[in-house]
Amino acid sequence: MVVGRAVCIVAGRDDILLQDPSLETELARIVEQGQQRGETRAGVDCDQAGQLLATCYFTAILRWIREEPAPFDLRQRLAEALDIILLGLLDDEAT
Repeated sequence: MVVGRAVCIVAGRDDILLQDPSLETELARIVEQGQQRGETRAGVDCDQAGQLLATCYFTAILRWIREEPAPFDLRQRLAEALDIILLGLLDDEAT
């Protein structure tokens, strides 16, 4: 729902949205709820996680709307980015 709402308005108001912390606040709240359920690491700063997720989202959106035709499938790009953020960059054996 959060992603859908932001996608609908980002194309025409990207300058305002990038200054509006509502998406990162909502994502921070989701991360915090995940902590309470034991789904995300307890030591993670929820506000920083929300900011990271929102930044990744807006970066993908801005790159996607800059070109015609779209340079990549937006859903796939966001899913892949989320996968990297949630699972990390390091191999299990490297940690």
